[in-house]
Amino acid sequence: VAYALAAAFAGRSLGLELLTLSAGMSLALSAFNMLPALPLDGGRILQAALGESVCATVGMITGVLTLAGGLYLVALGHGPALFIAGVWLMLAQAGL
Repeated sequence: VAYALAAAFAGRSLGLELLTLSAGMSLALSAFNMLPALPLDGGRILQAALGESVCATVGMITGVLTLAGGLYLVALGHGPALFIAGVWLMLAQAGL
């Protein structure tokens, strides 16, 4: 997150669109990594705080919601990235 803020500031100050885009991607990946599903960091935090069974349930719900959101964005023509991430999360929750 610190890089995203610094890159966004520097990108705007220097007029470098690539640096600003890099900041946005960094922030998006940081937010994705905090989703409460294993093997992401958010899932590891949830597992440590609430245990394996709660983490498995919440992880599956997170995977389904990510997959559904990805399908919605594909239907709108925004590309398959979130859908692919949802498939990956679902496979990770199933232990595949």
